Amino acid sequence: MFLTALDSFYYKPLVKDGHIVKNRVVLQCHIIWETESEAEVVVPVGFEFDLVSVPWWLGFMAQKLGRHQRAAALHDWLYYRNIGPREWSDRQFLLAMKADRVSRVRRWLLWRGVRRVGFASWLRHSLRIAKEDNEG
Repeated sequence: MFLTALDSFYYKPLVKDGHIVKNRVVLQCHIIWETESEAEVVVPVGFEFDLVSVPWWLGFMAQKLGRHQRAAALHDWLYYRNIGPREWSDRQFLLAMKADRVSRVRRWLLWRGVRRVGFASWLRHSLRIAKEDNEG
């Protein structure tokens, strides 16, 4: 469950070199999520994410804007940091959407999407973390 209020969730467009970066935003508040085991996950202020990664051909079913945005920010953070196994991260996404009262159909569509194609993002972040660990 979220330990931060939905009305405190906000973000701004990502700006680099004076230009807005398409499909990227910066979290302006922290998000605290309590897992089923009562562990807390904190998504920090300043985290950059893409609202929701949806192929153009699915855009009509799962728009970038909606009740699922906070859950998407949490899910992107879980992937970015490789917190827990991928299946667990995807389950947190599903539970977070339910907590924010995302419709059952939209929850299922978005969750199935990350289950089907999320491995590429998960792998990219796993490799990035491994590289950072080897360099540091």
